[in-house]
Amino acid sequence: MIGVTAFALAMVVLGGGYASAQTLKEQDAAAKAQYQAAQKSYQNAVGAYTSARQGFLSAKNKYQQSKNAQDKTVLEQKAKEFLSNAVAAVTKRLEALRNKIEHMPNISEADRAALIAEIDNELNWLKDRQTKISAATPAQLKEEAKMVREYWKNIRVVVKRVTGEAMAARINAVIVKADGFSVRVSAKIAELKVAGK
Repeated sequence: MIGVTAFALAMVVLGGGYASAQTLKEQDAAAKAQYQAAQKSYQNAVGAYTSARQGFLSAKNKYQQSKNAQDKTVLEQKAKEFLSNAVAAVTKRLEALRNKIEHMPNISEADRAALIAEIDNELNWLKDRQTKISAATPAQLKEEAKMVREYWKNIRVVVKRVTGEAMAARINAVIVKADGFSVRVSAKIAELKVAGK
C-alpha cells in the first residue's frame, strides 16, 4: 500500500510539471543544436590548423634544403597562416565551451557569469593576437609564436578547470533540487500517514 501511495505521489509531483517540461525539452534541443554547431566549427578549425601545420612543415623543409629567397617568402607566409589557424582553433574551442556554459541548465547565474567572463577575457586576448599576427614581420611572428605556444600550455589547463567548475556547479544544483524533492516527498508521506492512508 505504501509503495502504491509513494508511486501515486511521485506521479502527482512529477506530472504537474509536464507542460513546462516540453518547454525545457525545446530549450534543451535548441541549446544542443547551438553547441553542436559550435563544436562542428571547432572541428573545422582544427582541420584547417592541421592542414596549415602540414603546409608550414613542408615549406620549412623545402627552405632548409634550398635556402633561397622565394622559399623563405613562402615559409614566412605559411608560418603566418599556421599561427593564425592555431589561434583560430583555440578561439573556436573557447567559443564552443562558452556556448555550452551559456546554455547549461542547473547552474547558478553567478557561476555562469564568472565562467563566461573568464572565457571572454581569454577570447579577447586571442583576438588581439590574431590582429598582431596578421600584421607581424618575420621577427615579430617568432615572438608571437612563442607567446601563443606558452598561452596554449596554460589555456589547456584553464579549459579543463572551467569545464570542471561548470560540471561541479551543475551537479550541486541537481543535488539541491533532489534535496528539495526529498523534503516534499517526506512531507507528503507524513501527511498521508497522519490521514491514515
